Amino acid sequence: MANNFKLNKAGMKKLEQEAARRLKPQSDEQIQDIVRGVRDGMNRQPSSKVYAELVKRVRAAGFEPNTRNLQVVAREIETGTLKD
Repeated sequence: MANNFKLNKAGMKKLEQEAARRLKPQSDEQIQDIVRGVRDGMNRQPSSKVYAELVKRVRAAGFEPNTRNLQVVAREIETGTLKD
């Protein structure tokens, strides 16, 4: 027996929000792992190079980079001030 149902825009938005809420901890952890890896491998290197590597790895993981945040992180890696 097939279940047929329709979702309106509000129903779809609710489903999307719930999925995002459930996936956020996983995506946050993945981004943190990427940042740690770049920090450990590129500490004190020029922020432009660090930024390019962060963007590359974030995209490779399937995420859309938040450029403003990654620029801040890159500067902190360059200065050696980024902590866990």
